[in-house]
Amino acid sequence: MFPPALLTNPNITFWGFGKAGKYTKGFIGNNSDNSTGLSNFFAAALSPQDFRQMASLLQAWQPSKSIVGYARDETLHCAMQAGFESCGNLTVWVKPFSSS
Repeated sequence: MFPPALLTNPNITFWGFGKAGKYTKGFIGNNSDNSTGLSNFFAAALSPQDFRQMASLLQAWQPSKSIVGYARDETLHCAMQAGFESCGNLTVWVKPFSSS
């Protein structure tokens, strides 16, 4: 599913929680110069406790760096209940397909 170059990159880490032989929740962390990214999180239902656990794992992996990510709606609400703070609006860019 993921290319070997991504899986062997020391600045990217994959985290998962298994139950009954299946991954029930997980996320990807990425290390940059100024922060640690939290992305691609999944679970049947994310809770503030899930965000606290993800933050704890990322802080153990990359101490002394802020954790950044993006979310909306109920997921954003859970992240904020876990201590994350909003730092502004997210702008998403798109370039429509063009055959020329």
